[in-house]
Amino acid sequence: MSASGTPTGAPARDASPAGPPARQAAPAPSARGPSLWRHRPFVVLWLARIVSVAGGMASMMAIQWWVLETTGSAQRMASVNAVAALVMAVAGLPAGVLVDRWHRGRFFLVLEIGRGLVMAALAALLFTGQASLPAVLVLLAVDAAGLALFMPLSSAIWPELVPPQQLAAANGLVATGESVGRIAGPALGGMLASRHAGWAALVDAVSYAVSAVAILLAGALGWKAPAGSSPAEGAAGRSVAPSEAGGPAAPRAGRDAGRRPAGPAGGPHGSFAGQFREGLAAVFGRPDLGPFFILVSVLNLAFAASFVLIPVVVQRVLQGGPQVLGWIQASFAVGALTGGLLAGTGRGPRRARGWMQLIVLQALLCTVLGSSRWLPASIAAGWVFGVVNALVNVAATTMLQQAVAPGLRGRVFGLLYTVAMILQPLGQMAGGTLADRVPVPSIFAATALFTVLALAVAWWRAPAMRTLLDRPAAGNAAAPRSGAVEVNLG
Repeated sequence: MSASGTPTGAPARDASPAGPPARQAAPAPSARGPSLWRHRPFVVLWLARIVSVAGGMASMMAIQWWVLETTGSAQRMASVNAVAALVMAVAGLPAGVLVDRWHRGRFFLVLEIGRGLVMAALAALLFTGQASLPAVLVLLAVDAAGLALFMPLSSAIWPELVPPQQLAAANGLVATGESVGRIAGPALGGMLASRHAGWAALVDAVSYAVSAVAILLAGALGWKAPAGSSPAEGAAGRSVAPSEAGGPAAPRAGRDAGRRPAGPAGGPHGSFAGQFREGLAAVFGRPDLGPFFILVSVLNLAFAASFVLIPVVVQRVLQGGPQVLGWIQASFAVGALTGGLLAGTGRGPRRARGWMQLIVLQALLCTVLGSSRWLPASIAAGWVFGVVNALVNVAATTMLQQAVAPGLRGRVFGLLYTVAMILQPLGQMAGGTLADRVPVPSIFAATALFTVLALAVAWWRAPAMRTLLDRPAAGNAAAPRSGAVEVNLG
């Protein structure tokens, strides 16, 4: 479910916000500025995000179990995920444009209230015994469309809730919170589903209500859109200073930083198709972002082909059962939690070279996971992979948030998420097909080799991409040069 502000969003605050004048920022106690915990909008939305993710994971787990128990069909149970993935892939394309056209605070609030009502309706159907598979799938499809809108919205909002120099740490905390929700949610869902699936849907509806309250407490309705942001700015990969663009000032690093995140920088001007083309140009019109986007998409495809086969590895290589699979999956989750904590303290990669080296490490760990016959080694590899994956994702997301103009973030992230939603099932189907024809360890080894080759080609053929992570945060030369998007490598 959702509750953030991306995603895993709010643009820069207006230089002349409506309402009472902002207080003068107090001197920062350090070069990094005040603690993240002093930025109330971020903290409120971050806490709500944890509740929201846990609620969403709980309801999804319970609904899948309800479908399996009611129909006795694994295929129909799988249709739950298939419908959600299809809807998100379709809705993801216009989602980014809508995020950049509409007032983000109001959009955020309406989105959470709407999704809460959908889950409340689902709970009512389950409790009254009126739920049918078609009705459940329709409601889940509506919720999935909301999630497709939420993901680019979230990624666009977070950068404006904290000072630029603390963005990587904030993204690390967001990743940590989501890991907590993903660990707690299924356990909660299992407990609730053992009583009645309706309780899980009701808890999810309540989590959306919590998110809506958090949005109000964060002052989202008062978020004010900047005067404007040229699409050329995003395409050129250069952040225009307020004095140059005639637009809003960047958030200050003091107490009021992030108090009034801006709405869409571009406003509702221009046609929908024109704004969509601007989003494409913002990515593929740049010699750094275009190759990076292609690299991330290719890596997502490759890792998806392998990691869908983890249950097969457990069965054929480790000669284990469901309990062993649980240990392996838990190692990934705990590793992701650890990596998020490390990223939250600023320990992520700060150079493109370091980012790519971490992905090479993931490739090596991939071969261990696919071939090890010793469970402790597999668990250790899963934990390290989870740690590294979190660091890589946080760095990639932060980099994109800093490299793209606020008024284009929704479209850029919407495009990235949509491509990922399309490529991930394709990779999974390819992996499943290969697993019936070649040894599973060979598939993991091929993924590792393909990953290293893709990185080498990108490093050699796209030199502009190498400097992407090396850039300081937009509008703040002293900001740490690390980045973070939900890349989901593995």
